[in-house]
Amino acid sequence: MTQAIRLYLDENGMSAWERRNGQTERIADFPENPDGLDAFSHFLRMTDKRHFLLLINRHEERYLGEAMPSLPQRERRQLAETRSRRAFPDTPWRCVGLNKGRREENTRISLMAVSNSSAFDCWTQRLRSAPLSGVYTLPQLLTPLLGKAPESPAQLVVLSKHRHACRLTLLEHGLPCAVQWTTNDDDTAIDDAWRRLLMQGGAAEIPPTLCLIGPPDWHPPLPASATIRHLPTNEDAAQLILALADKHWPDWQFAPPSARAIARQRQYGRWCWYLGMLALGAGLSMSVERWLEFNTLHRQASTAQQHLAHAQQAVATAMAELDRDGMTPAQRQQFIQEHRQLLQQRSAFADDLVALSRALDQRPEIQLDSIDWRIPTEQALTNAHPQLQLDGSIQAADEKQAGELLQSLRQPGHQAARLVTRPQAISPGEFRFSLQLLRTPLGAT
Repeated sequence: MTQAIRLYLDENGMSAWERRNGQTERIADFPENPDGLDAFSHFLRMTDKRHFLLLINRHEERYLGEAMPSLPQRERRQLAETRSRRAFPDTPWRCVGLNKGRREENTRISLMAVSNSSAFDCWTQRLRSAPLSGVYTLPQLLTPLLGKAPESPAQLVVLSKHRHACRLTLLEHGLPCAVQWTTNDDDTAIDDAWRRLLMQGGAAEIPPTLCLIGPPDWHPPLPASATIRHLPTNEDAAQLILALADKHWPDWQFAPPSARAIARQRQYGRWCWYLGMLALGAGLSMSVERWLEFNTLHRQASTAQQHLAHAQQAVATAMAELDRDGMTPAQRQQFIQEHRQLLQQRSAFADDLVALSRALDQRPEIQLDSIDWRIPTEQALTNAHPQLQLDGSIQAADEKQAGELLQSLRQPGHQAARLVTRPQAISPGEFRFSLQLLRTPLGAT
């Protein structure tokens, strides 16, 4: 988004500033006389599509620091605005500054206003038809300019040099509470302004921290015991503030809602346009997504149709080959069933060996010499009683214990375990055996 044009109003008139190529440049000057006011009106008409931020650095500024009871945030703001209306009843250009944080620790407020003098009113009358986003005074933007240090002092004095004056600003917890000007930058004038500032703001005799904003070679008289921070700038310290991005200008400002109506309407219009573009983009994205999904489904359907055609062709070829073998449909159905049973029979031997291996792992006393898996020749392959013939030796105390150990080899799926030969002792504690495991027929229930 294009940044706002900054308008800077001081004792000498109005100037316009714009950020170009990373630098803030002065683009127009309007002296405080009838010709300057007319030129300013023409400038506002020529830049009607832009919005403006007004920075004030004049003697019409008024500041009042107060303490208030510990209240919730909303009630604190309502009470502060009531005090502001009572303190500055003759001007609509008022502002209230509140510190954020726990209410027990932030009871200080700053009441600010700009007196509606005739000179100031001449400028603001011409801004009524302009998209004015906010009106600020220089002390409001000192805290964003200086940055928030983790251990910032409670009171801070800022001495800034401008084109035709010097300015002393007392900040308390980041809020302005007193201001003094001096048209001369000699030692005596600055020292007098310093004393008036401390008396006006009720500050300590020498605040611990001072900030100096001015040319690098500027060395005004300052207390030797204070901590001094120097921000170098050119002829006018306000240029540093004018260079701040829009997001650093605070929310609390002087312009009443009526003065910001045009800028607010344009802002709403931009938001509606952005939302419309976002909705349009989302709609286009969804449309593209649906088209891609449809295209993917169409390709998948085409591939499935090709596979189906190939399968139908393969089935037709297989049926043609079956028709040449001379079998009737009933015979062909029986052949298919018997083929399925034979496939099941093929894996029976492997299943038996796996089950037997697990049983032998649990019976290390049994040692096998040979394994024979057979089907009696007098039985059909599809409904035969497979037999597993085992020959080996067993470690047991007697013949009875050997028989019990052999019976434990019976596995689920075997109908019976039959000893072909009883265990015979071949040495003390060792017996020879021959065991036959009978599998349940495939068709049995």
